[in-house]
Amino acid sequence: MLNSSTGYGFSFKPSNCKFRLLRQADQGYRSDDAYKGGGGTGDGWETHRLETFTLDATDGVTDSKWYHLCVSIQRCNLALKNLKALSAEDMPQRDCRIAEMNVLRAHYFFELQRMFNQIPWFDETMSDSEVAKTPNNVYSREQLLDKIADEIRTAAEVLPETQPQVGRVNKYMANAYLAKVLLYRAYEQDPETHAVVNMNADALNEVADLCEDIRTSTKYDLFENFEDLDLVAKDNGKECIWDIQFSMHDGSASAGRVNWSNLLNTPQGPYNGDGFFLPSQDLINAYQTDDDGLPVFDYQSLPDFAKVTLEGDKSVITNYDHNVDPLSKEQARQALRTETRLECAMEGERFFDLVRWGIAADVMNKYIAKEKASRVYYQGAQFTSGRDEYLPITNNQYKFSGKNYVQNPGYAAF
Repeated sequence: MLNSSTGYGFSFKPSNCKFRLLRQADQGYRSDDAYKGGGGTGDGWETHRLETFTLDATDGVTDSKWYHLCVSIQRCNLALKNLKALSAEDMPQRDCRIAEMNVLRAHYFFELQRMFNQIPWFDETMSDSEVAKTPNNVYSREQLLDKIADEIRTAAEVLPETQPQVGRVNKYMANAYLAKVLLYRAYEQDPETHAVVNMNADALNEVADLCEDIRTSTKYDLFENFEDLDLVAKDNGKECIWDIQFSMHDGSASAGRVNWSNLLNTPQGPYNGDGFFLPSQDLINAYQTDDDGLPVFDYQSLPDFAKVTLEGDKSVITNYDHNVDPLSKEQARQALRTETRLECAMEGERFFDLVRWGIAADVMNKYIAKEKASRVYYQGAQFTSGRDEYLPITNNQYKFSGKNYVQNPGYAAF
């Protein structure tokens, strides 16, 4: 769980982390939503390996991601250890702060699990040496997601409905995250092939109940204008259940303690962006609808979509019409998955959705087959089912664990 260049220390310079830390947006490169962009395949070459599914256990980007997530978990553990040593008299907010840390720790574990699948579980009761030697195959995927869900569920019972400070997790934030974790838990996978083998009805029912509770709380609602989601003035607005807070112009390096994913495609300005993480033609094509207002599921057989309708001074791409003849079960599923893709486009969730649904290999290989005709850097790309759903456990982490880790299926042995 350590990084060879930093050992147990937590030092890392934002100005040097451009390609050393796997960002959430980088997961978009692994889907059909985005191209790496930048100045060619050699510009951020390790990220290019994400895009073409040619990663192996020597990769530095994935090693850094594992390390930083584990550091984040350990910081939560340290906070929990110190908080639990206090009494309610010492700190009146003790129980609430413990619950907040539990949700944060669950978040980091969830990110680690859905990227690497086989991960160790460690908490504040363990010493550093115990953590370092904990195997990564003690718990199955489903057992890990159960533990993550339990941690959030317990915290939600303590958290207030409203917090005095913007950004502090409250009960609704926790329950929304719990619903997300349970949605992944519902799709049970074969541990070797990663194929979906069962749908857990109990998990899905809890997801529905949690979402309905949040929807009817009157605390949140949709913006009148979808574009408001991208406006700074609308940060922490009524459509945002949990916004991560960043500072700018605070004396730190670069523009401040900002979301580093914003660096990817901002051409100029305080972020000094680099033209990475660009929307794919496939994503643009997916916005097409037929004459009945339904998504065109076989859009890849059509010419590239290159125009939008102009209304006044705004460009408009139709959201499709829901008031059409009833759909079959399969059509409804396809429509929902398409709407999920378009609604969350470029947010880094697409790849994880494909894996969760059990369709990553089919979708990605169909996408790559078409992309090869116009983008030479996809020539050697192929999504291998039973391997590429998850990232490899790196050689560095294997060594630091005292060789107690096992490799994910499909990758070469350590």
